[in-house]
Amino acid sequence: IGHEPNTKLFKNQIDLDVYLLGVEASYKRRISSTLFFGLGIGGFMIKSTLNSDFEIFGGFLEIARIRPFIDIQLSDFFHLEPGIIFAGTFSSTKDDAGYSIGPEIGLFLRLRKIDLGIRPSLLFYKSNDGGNFNIPTIATTLLIIKIPLNRW
Repeated sequence: IGHEPNTKLFKNQIDLDVYLLGVEASYKRRISSTLFFGLGIGGFMIKSTLNSDFEIFGGFLEIARIRPFIDIQLSDFFHLEPGIIFAGTFSSTKDDAGYSIGPEIGLFLRLRKIDLGIRPSLLFYKSNDGGNFNIPTIATTLLIIKIPLNRW
């Protein structure tokens, strides 16, 4: 983590993350030269399950979500965003709605002014009709395009 990016330091940033169907807006505040703390709010993210069937357009659809996270700048070209998601979710495997929680980590590569990445996660899903959280499912987003909107 000791590498300091060559970019001019700014204190706050607003990003727009564009998913296949959904979007997420995030605000992050600099804590140190390579570390930010942030909060993302969005909706309509497809999460593909990583199992023997690998459902590209199946698994989960996060209808609305909130995500506190930290952003760790490892270099000028690569950063990580570990966080926790809380989402209203539709499960295509169970064909019902409910909600999910779980840790996820964004892996991003900087290309000029935008970042490209994915967010693998470990989801615990609970249906609205009751019961306990299911066994955790490993899932991931499809390609994310992260666009910085404002820095100050």
